Amino acid sequence: MSRQRRLKAVSVQRATVDQEKTMGSIDVHTHFIPQTYLNALADIGVTEKQVGFPLQPWDIDARLAVMDRQGIDTEVISLSSPSMRFWHGDDARMLTRKLNEELAAIVRDRPARFGGFATLPLPDVDGALAEIGYAFDELGLDGAVLMTNYGGTYLGNAKFAPVLDELNRRGAVLFVHPTEPPESEILTQGFPAPAFEYPADTTRTVASLIDGDTAKRCPGLKIIVSHGGGTIPFLKDRLELLLPWKWDGDPQDGAERVTSTLDSLYYDLAIVGFPASLAAIEKTHDVSRLLTGYDLPFVPEKALEAGRKNIEAFGGFSDDDRTKISFANAQTLFPRLAG
Repeated sequence: MSRQRRLKAVSVQRATVDQEKTMGSIDVHTHFIPQTYLNALADIGVTEKQVGFPLQPWDIDARLAVMDRQGIDTEVISLSSPSMRFWHGDDARMLTRKLNEELAAIVRDRPARFGGFATLPLPDVDGALAEIGYAFDELGLDGAVLMTNYGGTYLGNAKFAPVLDELNRRGAVLFVHPTEPPESEILTQGFPAPAFEYPADTTRTVASLIDGDTAKRCPGLKIIVSHGGGTIPFLKDRLELLLPWKWDGDPQDGAERVTSTLDSLYYDLAIVGFPASLAAIEKTHDVSRLLTGYDLPFVPEKALEAGRKNIEAFGGFSDDDRTKISFANAQTLFPRLAG
């Protein structure tokens, strides 16, 4: 083989390898379960069965290894459900503070690999406001995480308006993660809550945000909704048609209120990397509002990889779309990660 032909063959081989490399990404839906949290659960006798799913303790070396294998440049990590459900008052405030300080230490040690969403001790509104100040001003965390409901009260409820208003004043990023509502054992019928109750509860809290006209009141608040928006890709048209029945006035105005709120949200793609789900999401959400999410450690790496490959192969996304979803959209939310 001539030298020219050998060089051409090597060039083609390198191009093929480059095409097979995983695109880098910023993962906004991923969790840490520190030993402090596991100890706190054990101290009050809460078991994994009561929590509803296995809890894997945080192992930074193992996490970095998965990130490197899957092309995840940066994770913005958060505490997942059940969050502060089992604590109240000063106990919740003190545990929240410890967890946020541990989270900030992870981010401080590896600022290029990790960001952090601060946990807030809702339904304690005063405690949440105090923790926002500490987490943002002292710890320098990248945003806050809230559950979809607290004791059956959803985020758009007027009770929580002071918290959302303060986050709006700061132009903050709010990550909304689902959890079970009260009496969830009736709703779930013994099945794992993440199977279908989490998507349903996500839709409930989005409906509450629509009802509270939160997008209009808090235009500076950037809200990320988990799992593609729960059932919203399937129900969007139905919500636009039927939710306005709750309000006085022109139904068309109500429909526009629904649409404007849904269009203002960001949606991560955790556990929706399936062809049918992606087809619905592509039709209901603008690609500029879609973000990468893998839901570690609750999703096994093989499932994570399968979902990632489905998103990469999905015909409804262009190469430019995949760049936006992988990292560019997240960089607009977290400017410090733009490098």
